[in-house]
Amino acid sequence: AHDEWLVVGILLRLSAEQPDMTVTVRNSTEGELLLVEAAYCLPEWLTPQNSSNRAFLRSGNLHVLDSTSGSESLFRERKPLSLPEALAALRSPLLTPPGASPSQAPTAQPAATTALWRRVNASCDGQNGCPVLHTASALLPLRAARLLRASPQLVPAVAAAFESRAPGAMAA
Repeated sequence: AHDEWLVVGILLRLSAEQPDMTVTVRNSTEGELLLVEAAYCLPEWLTPQNSSNRAFLRSGNLHVLDSTSGSESLFRERKPLSLPEALAALRSPLLTPPGASPSQAPTAQPAATTALWRRVNASCDGQNGCPVLHTASALLPLRAARLLRASPQLVPAVAAAFESRAPGAMAA
């Protein structure tokens, strides 16, 4: 679970930095992962039956395509969309007029975006957006402990050296 929300956080940040980037996130068990997490913040008409290819990360926001997005004829029935239809609608000048930011598009869902960020942040330890993957306690000689506390970047190299040591190298 941490891994997929780490990826969602990275994709949210990338989409904010690259305004022409559009991302959708699905998994094999829940489908439209973004919609599952933001379900309480989404329009009532959006259901599992019509949600296919309607939720995208763009400009650091969750966007949901609805009947007011792009070409009215495509969305009148609020049926599932094909990916090409959805991407064409997201790029439509009707959706984001020249000079307007994609985050100002009528498809942006601020409350749902906040819910996604809340979930991303709950999966992280708050440092550089990285999840807490593993913690361990170790008894070390005082000099080694001081060295690793002063230079924590050495921990991976020390762990690799310990793991690849020759059998019997630690014999007393």
